[in-house]
Amino acid sequence: MVFARNSESLRLGTADFSPQLYLVAIIHENLFEFAGLTFIVNRMQELLKKHAQKIRFLFVGGGLTLLDFGLLFIFVHFGLDEIPANFLSTGISFIVSYIVNRNYTFKGHAGNKIKQFILFILVTMFALWVLQPLVIHFILQIPLFSTMNSSIALFIAKMLATVVSLTWNYILYAKVVFRKKSV
Repeated sequence: MVFARNSESLRLGTADFSPQLYLVAIIHENLFEFAGLTFIVNRMQELLKKHAQKIRFLFVGGGLTLLDFGLLFIFVHFGLDEIPANFLSTGISFIVSYIVNRNYTFKGHAGNKIKQFILFILVTMFALWVLQPLVIHFILQIPLFSTMNSSIALFIAKMLATVVSLTWNYILYAKVVFRKKSV
C-alpha cells in the first residue's frame, strides 16, 4: 500500500485520509501480515481460481439436488411410487441442469450445441435413470433400511445415489461433454 503525504492529510488514490486513519491503515496492514493472514487470503484466492469450475459445479449441483429431492418427495407424498417419482424429479432437474451447466458451470459456449446436448443426455440419463435407481434399489434391499421409516430410508438411498451420479456427471461433463478444445 503506497501513501503520498499531502500538506494536512494523506492521499491514497483520490481519497484523502487523516493522519489517524493513515496510522490505523498501517497498523492494520502490519497486523494482517504479522498474523499470516495475507498468505492465507492469497492462498485461498489461488485455490478458488484454480478450482472455480468445481466450486460452480458444487453450487449448481447443490441447487439442482435440492430441486430433485423436493420434487421427489412431493411426488411420493401425492401417491407416486418411489422409482417413477425419481424418474420424474430427475427429468425436470435434467432440463434445468443442461442450461445452467452449459452456460455457467462449464461455460461451454464454444462447442457444437447439438453434440454437447446429445452427450449431455447420454451421460446424465445414464446417471439419473440407470445409476441412481440401481443404487436406490440396492440400498433399500439392505436389511437395516427395511426396518426404518421408509422416508428416511429413501432419503439416505437417494443421497448415496446422488453422490454416485454427481461424481459420474462431473467427470464426464468436464472430460467429454463440455471439454475445452486443445490449442
